[in-house]
Amino acid sequence: MMNDEFKNNSALSTQHSTIAKGADYVVWLKELKSKIRSTQLRAALAANSLLIDFYFDLGRMISGKDAVWGASFWNGFQLI
Repeated sequence: MMNDEFKNNSALSTQHSTIAKGADYVVWLKELKSKIRSTQLRAALAANSLLIDFYFDLGRMISGKDAVWGASFWNGFQLI
């Protein structure tokens, strides 16, 4: 029984190694890695863009309140 398991594992290992060495696999893996990096970069850029919009809006909101309430706004101002 142990011999059969070894043979099965050995056959799987040989098959895996043949697949891993194929040109199609190498090309596919490079494309996959490129797609992952591209997606990560787009996600980071989107997050940065959202943060810039948020901080710009926050500055506008603070500036508006400063104009209405004056220095007393800054005396009591604190973020959560």
